[in-house]
Amino acid sequence: MVRTRLVLAALAAAAAAQDLATALAGNEETSYLAELLEQVPRFTTAVGALSNLTVLAPTNAALEAWFDGEGSEAIEAGGVDYAFNLLLYHTLKGQYDNISDYVVAQSYLTGAKYTSVTGGQHVGMYYDEDENIVEFFGGNYKEIFAAPTSIPFDNGIIYAVDGIMDIPGNFSEAAVDPEYNGTSFMAILEEAGMTAELDGLADATYLIPMDAGLAAVQSSLSELSADELAEVLKYHIVPDKVWVLNEMEDGTELVTMQGETATVKIIDGHHYFINNAAVWYADFFVAQGVVMFIDNVLNPDATATPTNEDAEEGFVAWGENAGETAGGESEGESTATESAAAESTAAAESTAAAETTAAAETTAAAETTAATESTAAEASATSSAAATSSSAAEGLAPVLRPGLAGTATLFGLVAWALL
Repeated sequence: MVRTRLVLAALAAAAAAQDLATALAGNEETSYLAELLEQVPRFTTAVGALSNLTVLAPTNAALEAWFDGEGSEAIEAGGVDYAFNLLLYHTLKGQYDNISDYVVAQSYLTGAKYTSVTGGQHVGMYYDEDENIVEFFGGNYKEIFAAPTSIPFDNGIIYAVDGIMDIPGNFSEAAVDPEYNGTSFMAILEEAGMTAELDGLADATYLIPMDAGLAAVQSSLSELSADELAEVLKYHIVPDKVWVLNEMEDGTELVTMQGETATVKIIDGHHYFINNAAVWYADFFVAQGVVMFIDNVLNPDATATPTNEDAEEGFVAWGENAGETAGGESEGESTATESAAAESTAAAESTAAAETTAAAETTAAAETTAATESTAAEASATSSAAATSSSAAEGLAPVLRPGLAGTATLFGLVAWALL
């Protein structure tokens, strides 16, 4: 009897066990990928030898859209080798089930042709509680989404994702994306002849000032010699360490290529600063590591961090504008300016309200006089029109209220996006 139970248990376990291809084929959303894996046997062999994985499997619709767009050209140019490495980038080290916090994980993409990040190129992920979805992102911040429920298989879990991430490109090519406003500083690196050297780094963190921050200190930088400028540029490069956001703590010191350290300051749990500069975009993955886009130029001779515990912007650390934001306000001045503006607005609104009230009272008095002088017939007609207007307003009210509620929700979303 005991032996029979053991045999039945073994058969049940064998039936439950399934490799990656079988798990994908058994899900109606990912069956196309199962067919494609037959053309990349090196990948299925590699996965079969690993454990504790998270595989991001594009859905059938995602694959169709990708091949109709950029995918065909990418596969034609890179062949099976590109497909193999793209699949490795969608295979994460570790089993990330029940994602709740922001996490940066390493993938199995380690090929020297595609990355110089030790241990595998990075992928970011977090759970959006409002939408009840998991978001993943890779190169160029390209986002893909999945339902939070994973699919188990022998070697880990699978998420059916609605897109395909980009493999991060070289630093010098990816960081010039104008969307992140770092093109002016990248041009200075190019003029200084540093681009090739920086593309040759491994495990690097690049701190790239945005255009407005650079413009605020352009005159100070123009007074530097070529050697002095080179030292400043090197102070924005952190070699030998990929600093992703969730690994930095308040007080973390970043050892730069210039030799001096830059200090991390975290305010209110989510405003990150490197010395005087606020981090606007973090975890922008590139082949050599990661880029942070910051709002000011760092100065190795002026390494103070914000003293205002309400600070959200960095401040200038150069020349006569030192201590001001790139917009021209002193650190801590912004709150006072906003307060004064609010008081001014309130006063203006109060005056306008008083004027409106006075005008309304004058109009009401005039209308009362006119009504008194009107004939009984006119009064009757007015009464009839008022009744009709009131009835129409009551009929419109249920339609207007949902519309107004929708507008309020939209404003709430915009406000959230601007935080």
